[in-house]
Amino acid sequence: MKKLISLILCILSLSQINGYAQTVPAAGTAQVTPEGREFEGAVERYRIEFSKLAARRGGVPEDDALVFQFRKKLLPLSTSDLAKVVRENYPQDTSILFYDYEAGSLRAWVIDQQGIKGYAQSEASSTQIKKTIINLRQALGIEKLQRARAPQNRVLEQEEDDPPPAAAQQAVNIAQAIKSLTALLLPPNIAKALASTRHVIVVPVLEIGLVPFAVLQPFGAEEFLIDRMSISFAPSLFDVTAEKPEPWSAKFNHPLIVGNPQFTDKSKWKIPALPGAEEEAIAVANLLQTKPLIGKAATKQMVLTQIGDADLLYFATHGVGDTKNSRNKSFLVFGFTESDLGFWSMEEILNSHQKWGVISGNKIRSPLKARLAVLSACQTGIGEAWKGGVLSLGRTMQASGVPRVVMSLWNVSDNATVDLMKSFVTHLEKDIPAEALRKAMLKTRCEHPSPAHWAAFVYFGLPY
Repeated sequence: MKKLISLILCILSLSQINGYAQTVPAAGTAQVTPEGREFEGAVERYRIEFSKLAARRGGVPEDDALVFQFRKKLLPLSTSDLAKVVRENYPQDTSILFYDYEAGSLRAWVIDQQGIKGYAQSEASSTQIKKTIINLRQALGIEKLQRARAPQNRVLEQEEDDPPPAAAQQAVNIAQAIKSLTALLLPPNIAKALASTRHVIVVPVLEIGLVPFAVLQPFGAEEFLIDRMSISFAPSLFDVTAEKPEPWSAKFNHPLIVGNPQFTDKSKWKIPALPGAEEEAIAVANLLQTKPLIGKAATKQMVLTQIGDADLLYFATHGVGDTKNSRNKSFLVFGFTESDLGFWSMEEILNSHQKWGVISGNKIRSPLKARLAVLSACQTGIGEAWKGGVLSLGRTMQASGVPRVVMSLWNVSDNATVDLMKSFVTHLEKDIPAEALRKAMLKTRCEHPSPAHWAAFVYFGLPY
C-alpha cells in the first residue's frame, strides 16, 4: 500500500511540472519599512564578508589593497533595487531568499518583483545552525556514503582512532531532522512568502550553503520544496544584479565529457574506481552525440588540452572538498601520466582561469568559455563556510568564467546518479538548468525514494 501511495505521489508531482511564464506584471510602489532598513544593514555586512571570501579565493590577505578595491566595486543594494532586477531579468514568480547572521540572530528575507514579501528573525547560535545541518546529513546516512565511495587519505586513515560502535552513535530520525532544519531556515513567514514561487534564488550564509534545500518541507510533511519550485544557489547577492550571460542554449558544439579516469596508486590518496561514472559519461555522451574521455584517455593533460574550447564541462570522477583549507586542499581527480598524478587543485584552477573577484599578481589568466559545468563528482559543493558563502570547487568554476554549475553535496550511488543525470541532460533541451535539475530530481525520486539518492546535487548560478 505504501509503495502504491508513493507511486501515485510521484505521478502527480511529474504531471504538475510546467515551464516558466514570461509575462511580467506592473511594478508595485517601493516602501521603506523596518525590514527594509534591516536589509540594508545586512547587505553592508554581507559586502564586507563577501570581500573576505574573495580574498581567500584569490590567495591574498584580507587587508590587501586589491581587497579594498574589490569591496568598493560592490555597490549598496536596497530591496527596491533587487525587486527591479527580478522584474526585468528573471522569469515570473522568481523570489530571492537572502540570509543574514549577526550576533546570534538569523534573519531571512524573501524578495520578489514587488519588494519584500516575507521576513523572519530567530535566535540561533552558529553552533546550533551547524548542528541542525549535520543532523540532517547524519539522518540521511551521508557520512557512511562518503566513507564507502570518497577518496581516502592513507595517512589520515592510519592516524584516526577507531570509530565509535554503532550502538554508541545517536540515531537521528530523517523526518525529524528535516522538520527541525525546515523550522530553522523556512519558518512560517518565509514559507508563506514562498508559497507561490516557481523558482527561488538562495543567497546563503555560513553552512546554509551546504543544505539540500530540495528536501525541506515548509508546506507540510507530504511535500518537498522541490515539488513546488526549482532552486538556485546564487554565487553572491551582487551576482544577482550583475550583467546576464548569453541566453541559455542546450546546443553544444564542443562538449568535454570525462568519466572514470584511470587513477594513480602512487599518491597519498586511496582512490576507488568508478565504473558507474563511466556508464554515466557514456550515456550522457550518447545523448549529446559525442565521445567521452574514459579510463586511460581521461588524463589531466588531455582534459586541460581541450578545456579552453569546451562549451560544456561534464566531469564524472572523484573530487575532494576540504572544509578548512579549500584553496589548497580541494581538488578534482583525472587520469595520471608519468609527469603528473592527475590532481587538479582549486588553487591551480584559480591561478589559471579565475575571472571574477580578487586577482593577485600579474599572471595572465584564460577564463573558461563553457556555459555549463556539471561536476558529477564527490563533494564539489563542499568547502570552507564563510558568511559570504561556501568556497567550493563549484564556486571555483563560476569564478573561472562558467556561469552555471551543477555540483554535489555528497557522494551518490551509481545507479541513482546515472538515472538523474540522463534525465537532467534530456530536460536541458527545453528547460533552463535549474528547472531541468528539478525535473530530474522528481523523476529520480520515483525510482530511488531516499533523499540521499536524489537530493545530493544543487544548481549554483542564476536562473537564466
